[in-house]
Amino acid sequence: MTCTKIGRDGKTVYFLRDFQGWERHQLYAIRNGHAEEEQLSNFEAIRLFDFALSPNNREIALTGSTAKFNYVWIFNLETRIHEPVYECPGWGFSTNYSSQGDMLVFSANTTGIPRSSELVIINITKTTLGHLPLNRAVKTQARKWSPSKKKILFRTNAAGPYDLAIYDVDSDTTTYLGLSSYGVDFTDFSWLTDEGVWFVARFNGRSRLYVVKNGVREIDVGGTITGIEVN
Repeated sequence: MTCTKIGRDGKTVYFLRDFQGWERHQLYAIRNGHAEEEQLSNFEAIRLFDFALSPNNREIALTGSTAKFNYVWIFNLETRIHEPVYECPGWGFSTNYSSQGDMLVFSANTTGIPRSSELVIINITKTTLGHLPLNRAVKTQARKWSPSKKKILFRTNAAGPYDLAIYDVDSDTTTYLGLSSYGVDFTDFSWLTDEGVWFVARFNGRSRLYVVKNGVREIDVGGTITGIEVN
């Protein structure tokens, strides 16, 4: 299994499985109280990287590739049909739905050499695309939409050392949290319910958990330890 996620109903687990190391993945589901999993897909020669569940639990956004191209597909759980919504020259990862399910964001390698990674935003209802252009040779990780607004929190080295940034879709503006001066890496991060941000910073093998409130104050809520996992 390469990727596993719990369904919106809290009773179903979806996962990807590779057969005999051939990079031919299928999508499965196993439900609470059932002893065996159900194969949902019948893909032909597709390598899948990860996926995201839509808020209404009717669709799954898949990232992966065929022998020729890299894609983002939308898989309909009712019809069992998958359709491509984006094709890119490099790999795409980390799909995330907006809270309304009308928009999708992911990280994709959109250039040649030197290769950079950008945030790609798709309005699924209008089938329109938007890009957040960054500098060359940039590594960007798409993460999560904010709980109530159309904002995206992501990790990037566009300005040099790693930093966390927030992109506002409506105003088309990017705000950096100004953490690059610390010279740390960010192993995990996401939103709080009140639009604050939490993140795990790592330096020389040691980690700490922080919370940013109102975009200014950094609150240390954890001691220095070797590893932190947040759920």
